[in-house]
Amino acid sequence: MKQITIAIPYYSNLKYLKLAVDSVIKQSSSEWKMVISCDDPNADTLQNWVDELDDNRIRLSINKTGLGLGGNLNKCLDLSDTPLVTLLHEDDLLAPDYVEKMLRAASRFSDSNIFFCDTEIINAKGRRRFSFVDWVKKFLRPAYKKGVLSLRGDKGLSSLARGNFIIAPTLCFRKRFAEKNSFNASLRFVLDWDLTCRALLSGETLIGLKFKGYRYRRHGKSTTSQMTKDQSRFKEELALARRIEALAAEKGWEHSRKTASRKIVLKLHLFYFLMRCLVSLNLRATRITLRLLSDALA
Repeated sequence: MKQITIAIPYYSNLKYLKLAVDSVIKQSSSEWKMVISCDDPNADTLQNWVDELDDNRIRLSINKTGLGLGGNLNKCLDLSDTPLVTLLHEDDLLAPDYVEKMLRAASRFSDSNIFFCDTEIINAKGRRRFSFVDWVKKFLRPAYKKGVLSLRGDKGLSSLARGNFIIAPTLCFRKRFAEKNSFNASLRFVLDWDLTCRALLSGETLIGLKFKGYRYRRHGKSTTSQMTKDQSRFKEELALARRIEALAAEKGWEHSRKTASRKIVLKLHLFYFLMRCLVSLNLRATRITLRLLSDALA
């Protein structure tokens, strides 16, 4: 049996999907399987393309009705049948050694159920690009020690509560974790952040690896970009910060409670977004941002 399932929640962009699948096929390790969970029941073109690949490692599952982002992510976890599973976004790419190094980490850290790595940011055309958001995240992340970052307990949650420095699709889960935990399907933006914080609260240890195993595509049509524009991401981030604060208080994790209550990074992001709204003379967005900033400061 192959050791890791690369599960892709698919929605619409076959051009990008073909590139993502090709990045898996070109892995330095052959110890993988792939499943594509399609959230579009009218997927004849996709089905034909998968058939043409004629690769028994790759299978397609078509949802009869749309499951939404959270539902499709959970479907991907359910469809995996290997000890490890990674959720590759349809518009992203794996570095050639991603599978090899995740398998090695899972063997080395046998008590841990969640692993992640660094990323290279690319644009719509696949070229490297600078991302201010991802540059800032480097300062939020604790320092690696001998190429490894271990997040656990109050200290680990406090680091993650400051700001989500883990790029979601780099996460690799053990199947035994996925069988007992799932994404909150009512969320659209902070699903991964919510899950990793809940994992830390339940006693899990998250292992970060200092290598760029993932190529993360930032472009204007991505879900992240759209949710930043309509500001729904900020509402979810604010609600999550308050939830972490309450749960940390229940456990007596004072570092995490204080970090979550301050919401420093969220406030800075809202202030930065407010300046952009003012410069562009977007009065409606300015009013919404002011309300959110006021709520965060309260």
